[in-house]
Amino acid sequence: MRFLRCLLATCTILGTGCGSGTSDHPTGHVTGTVQFNGQPLPAGIVLFENEAEGIGASAAIKDGKFSFQTQVRTGEYRVAVRPPPPPAPHETPLPPGSAVKLPRQYLQSATSKLTASVETGTNSFEFDLLPGK
Repeated sequence: MRFLRCLLATCTILGTGCGSGTSDHPTGHVTGTVQFNGQPLPAGIVLFENEAEGIGASAAIKDGKFSFQTQVRTGEYRVAVRPPPPPAPHETPLPPGSAVKLPRQYLQSATSKLTASVETGTNSFEFDLLPGK
């Protein structure tokens, strides 16, 4: 289990679809939008996690839109949305206003209540996040 968590964390950091696209399993192309409080989320990461299958995938969010760079294996996913990681010292800092403080519930797929059912072909999802109470 610890190995699986480390593998999923590595996939998240690299922004790839680990275990999500092999020739043995049907896959789909996944795109979508993320809004927070009715506005496009300027930047962040969307995570799709399927614990039962031990697979996951992540994509960068920019100007409220995301698109996975690799095909995602079909199935049911719990979804989390996280802020972008801080820039490395050699990278340009994020523009002011791009770092939105998201409610804690959205940071973990187990608590976000966001889900996605990926099917073969093209899939588009809309996630509307609300401020915490």
